[in-house]
Amino acid sequence: MDDEFITIGEAARLLKQADSAVMRLIKEALQAGVEKEDIMKAEMRQGRMMYLVSRTFLIEESAKEKEKATPARSDSLETRREEREPPAKGEFRSEEQFEKQKEPLSDDVLSVKDDMIAILQKVIDTKDQQIENLSGKIDQLIERDHETNILLKGLHDRLFLLEEGNSTESEKRRKRE
Repeated sequence: MDDEFITIGEAARLLKQADSAVMRLIKEALQAGVEKEDIMKAEMRQGRMMYLVSRTFLIEESAKEKEKATPARSDSLETRREEREPPAKGEFRSEEQFEKQKEPLSDDVLSVKDDMIAILQKVIDTKDQQIENLSGKIDQLIERDHETNILLKGLHDRLFLLEEGNSTESEKRRKRE
């Protein structure tokens, strides 16, 4: 297929569906035996590696899904209303749609979430160790500052004694003269 490739986000806007619906469409096509290179490619865009999908493939697959989803013609007002209005967020028209919505939380998704949680936990543990180390260093600096103050006080006292001793000697000299 020599056609334009677009990002997943652009594909979602084109089909007026969620990104997850586009990904499901691609996954189903790959499971049906379509070659990955025919419908997807990876490309550097804006300094990032992005996956792109064939616009032609998306339009064809979307049309096929709409044909499958179109029920036998019914003159009931309720059926025509449902065809025009999508369900509200979190609302399902049938048990089948509810089950389809639950499917994306497969073992793969859960394992990816578990991996992400493990990575984030490691990051938190590392940050905790760094904070503990910095806290110890701050405590050491405070102790050294306290020691420095004690030493300066001792030096100040000695200088004061020296000055006091010098002033008494100069007074004695004056009195002799």
